[in-house]
Amino acid sequence: MEVWALTQSEQKYTYAQSMTTENRIKGLVEIRDCVRKLIQYQTNDYPEEMIQTGQKNLNRLYDAFAKIRLNQQPWELSRICGRRKLLPLMLFGSA
Repeated sequence: MEVWALTQSEQKYTYAQSMTTENRIKGLVEIRDCVRKLIQYQTNDYPEEMIQTGQKNLNRLYDAFAKIRLNQQPWELSRICGRRKLLPLMLFGSA
């Protein structure tokens, strides 16, 4: 998996990560994609059943991520996202 971020001048910056960090980032990307889909459901007046299903899926993804990834080393999320300010990019970057 290639992990990259954009610099302030919008140049692509690629860097290597450990397999553990890569798996954490994959989990965060899954959560991001689910949040985007749920926002789309809510803002476009999708049926309530679809919204509830999306919410349950988001809860399931987050609970699985937190159980496996954050409970082992809770500081790890800030280490992954904080140093290079990746969290906003991962949540709101282009799909």
